[in-house]
Amino acid sequence: MRANQINYKRVLLFIVEGATEKITLENVFKKNFADKKICFKIVGGDITAEDSTTEENAESKIYACVRDFLSRNGGFKRSDITEIIHLTDLDGAFVSDKRIVFNGGVDLAYEERFIESNKTYKIIERNKRKSAVLSRLSTLGHIRGISYSVYYFSSNIEHVLYGKKDCGGAEKESLAYEFAKDFTGRETTFCDFLTGQGVAVDLDYARSWEAAGQGVASLKRRTNINLLFDRINRRKDND
Repeated sequence: MRANQINYKRVLLFIVEGATEKITLENVFKKNFADKKICFKIVGGDITAEDSTTEENAESKIYACVRDFLSRNGGFKRSDITEIIHLTDLDGAFVSDKRIVFNGGVDLAYEERFIESNKTYKIIERNKRKSAVLSRLSTLGHIRGISYSVYYFSSNIEHVLYGKKDCGGAEKESLAYEFAKDFTGRETTFCDFLTGQGVAVDLDYARSWEAAGQGVASLKRRTNINLLFDRINRRKDND
């Protein structure tokens, strides 16, 4: 991308797990945050659940995503990024170990009150790691001087938007394109959609994360992404 092709609006950099989040939400973000340049860094996995991610290095790993984005998009500078917005699935990360149930015929399945797997010890280890990392990231506010916030879909984005918890790759992509098509021309009603589905939390940012860590909440069909729209639109009104 050449420098003279770039819109030099301030950049909102969205860090997402896969391409389906970009397909689903890109136009929604562009329409709702029209005064910003919307960019995505697709991780290709869940950075919060990686074996190598810890509470101590999570901030550095997020900033490595920023550096990688800048290296691949040479017309942008670090100073162009006004905020890092991290979107993640909760995947039941905060449930107690007793909610992770052995089922020899299932690799991984999310239910409303428990998780099934034929490798429960791996899910327990992942959850300990992921919940600790998310607890740390949700309190940061800034990473290397850049505003940072993290928003969740529970138990994942397909669960929140379509009521489906366990989708394969092909189905995820198909649903993403269908959602983007359905919302073409009415992207600004996205928060109304969330409210109508009854999945948007009615809490402030800090308390939304506290609530996500309680009981089986990280398996319930909930999201706090509505708080992102509320916050940025409030800031826009005050400019």
